[in-house]
Amino acid sequence: MRRGGGPRGLVLYVAAFLVLATLCLLSVNARAAYNVTIDSPSEDDIVEGVVVINGSLSHEGSPEPDAVSVRINGTWRDAVDVNGGGGNWTSWLFTWRSGTVPNGPIRIDVAARDGFNYLGMVSVNVTVNNTPPVVAITKATPATVVVGSFVTLEGEVLSVGSGSTITQYRWVSDIDSHIGNVANTTCFLSVGNHTIRFRAMNDIGTWSDPVAVNVLVTPVDSLRLPGGDLTLSGYDPEDIDVADIERGWFFATGARDALGNLVPYTGQIITAIIHVNGILYVTLENGTILALDGAGLADEAQGRMVDSADVLWSTHLGRVTTGSLVYHDGVLFVGTEDGYVYALDALTGKADVWPVEGSFQWVGDESISGNALTVIQGFLVFGSYDEVAGQGNVWVLDIEDGSIV
Repeated sequence: MRRGGGPRGLVLYVAAFLVLATLCLLSVNARAAYNVTIDSPSEDDIVEGVVVINGSLSHEGSPEPDAVSVRINGTWRDAVDVNGGGGNWTSWLFTWRSGTVPNGPIRIDVAARDGFNYLGMVSVNVTVNNTPPVVAITKATPATVVVGSFVTLEGEVLSVGSGSTITQYRWVSDIDSHIGNVANTTCFLSVGNHTIRFRAMNDIGTWSDPVAVNVLVTPVDSLRLPGGDLTLSGYDPEDIDVADIERGWFFATGARDALGNLVPYTGQIITAIIHVNGILYVTLENGTILALDGAGLADEAQGRMVDSADVLWSTHLGRVTTGSLVYHDGVLFVGTEDGYVYALDALTGKADVWPVEGSFQWVGDESISGNALTVIQGFLVFGSYDEVAGQGNVWVLDIEDGSIV
């Protein structure tokens, strides 16, 4: 006898098919019995801030759904069963931070979720009308800074808009991208003319319109000359790749005049020269600091010797300096080989920045390590070396008054 063959087998197959089809229809009918309603908000409501969406669900003769879900801007999220998690979902609510979508009309969909199926869906159309926060930049200093120095940025929230508090801040530079995520921040910036934007987001997800400020970061143009060279030279940058470079100007710091006398600014240039806001700052080994008119020098005819008319100011410290000058926020710092650190006004050369007479700090009979001075978050940090003891130290001074921290 053949298994499953003949008319009797065909009848059994047809009967099984009808049973399965009936079960599927019953399942579809059960799912179709979900009746979802939205009580709030109503059609064409104008909403802002935190919006509470709530409603009810009935499922006569149908199994309890897994959840009631809400779809806004293409994303489904489960609501909360107001009945305390009983599972019948007769009352539900969903809390929506409306600031996460742009202002304007939007549709809210609600449905019962049965596994991966969303059944009995209903919709309501509303208009979002949120007021964004309002912010301002209260401080961006210095407005012009030499690369490697800190820039301080401070922002203020004038209004939280439709929200109740601010949850995020963002500082962005058009050159360096993201540079801060708090209202007040301190950062380094790369060389260039930065447009820095500040904005804030409130607790409903609405960002403020950005406000902007410009900060110019200039390079530290350094020119290191061989030991013993008594001439500072400037060259035309357009000719820098030409084999036969023409010297644009030169400043003789140790040359002699026609009578054989040394010119006033005598001393070898043995450290790097810095260029800030069109001024060249030169340190001579005999302790003289010079400020030269860099902009004027650039316009001078080629081959001309720079004279005293191009010197904006000169300060003689009376001590042998070590390392290059350090510029920060209008002040020049330099160390000496006998343990002194000076603070000079970059515009005048006067040693009157710190309250002590002479504007210096003495750290003992130790030579300040060359090229070691640096400014970090309001402090001048440098190293020194005691040749007698054969050991070194690290010092931290307050840049405001020169006191040892």
